[in-house]
Amino acid sequence: MTPGMNKNTVKTLLVNASSGFFARNFLRTDVSKIIGASGWMRVVALVPKSKLEFYKKEFTEPHIVFDILPETRGLLAETIFEFIDHAAIHSKTAWMFHTTEFYRRGGNIFIRYPRLWLRRVFWWLGQFRVFRNFFRRIYYYIPSKAYAEAFDKYKPDAVFCPTMVYHDQLILKEAKKRKIKTLGMVLSWDNLYTKTFLRVHPDHLFTQTAVIRDQAVVAGDYPKEKITVVGIPQYDRYFRKPPVSSREEFIKSLGGDPA
Repeated sequence: MTPGMNKNTVKTLLVNASSGFFARNFLRTDVSKIIGASGWMRVVALVPKSKLEFYKKEFTEPHIVFDILPETRGLLAETIFEFIDHAAIHSKTAWMFHTTEFYRRGGNIFIRYPRLWLRRVFWWLGQFRVFRNFFRRIYYYIPSKAYAEAFDKYKPDAVFCPTMVYHDQLILKEAKKRKIKTLGMVLSWDNLYTKTFLRVHPDHLFTQTAVIRDQAVVAGDYPKEKITVVGIPQYDRYFRKPPVSSREEFIKSLGGDPA
C-alpha cells in the first residue's frame, strides 16, 4: 500500500495473471504507474506458483500484491466446456484447426474420428445465437469453488480478466455470482476466431481495436455499448518523444557504426 493510502478507502482489483501477457501489457507499461500514482487502488495478481517469486522480485511497487493462482487443471467440467467453447466457434479458421488437429494428434483412429465429428457438430451448432446463450447459461450454473478462497481472502471490489481465455472464465463466473464488478479484455486479434466466443460476459469489455470490438459483438454476442476501444498499451512507448533510444544509441549498443 502506497504512503498516504487509507485502507478503508483503497479499492482492490483482483486480476487473473495466468498469462505472461499481463506483465507485458500492463505491469511493464504506464498502466501500473497510473494506478500507483492514483493512490486509491491495489492490484492483487494471481500468478502461477512457479512464477510467484519471479514476479515479486521484478515488480516491487507497494500497490501490487502477488499470490498463487488456484490449480484448475484436471477439472472435468472445465475440460468439457473448454472443448465445446473451442469447437463451437463458427469460423473457417476453427474448422481448419479441427482438421489440422485430427491429422497432427495421431493415436487410435476410433477415438480421433468421433472427436473430430463431435467438433463438427458443435461447430455447426455454434452459428446459432440461441445455442451460444444456452451454453453460457448452463456453464454459469455449473458449480466451482476454485477461486472461492482468493475471493474470501482479498474481498475484491472488482475483477479484471486480461485475456478472456485460460482461467478467466472461472474467475469471472465466481465474481458474477458474488455480484462483483467484472472487467475483461480480449487478449489478441484472433482469439474470437479460434479460442472463445466469450463463455462468460464481463460487465464491461476492453478491446485493442474497433475490429476486435466488432468481432466481440458478432461472434461473442456482446453489447457494443459496453465495449471500450483502448488501443494497445505495450505499444505506447514507441510513440513517446523522445523514443526509448535514438538510432545512434541503438546501433552503438550492438557494436555497429551509426554512419
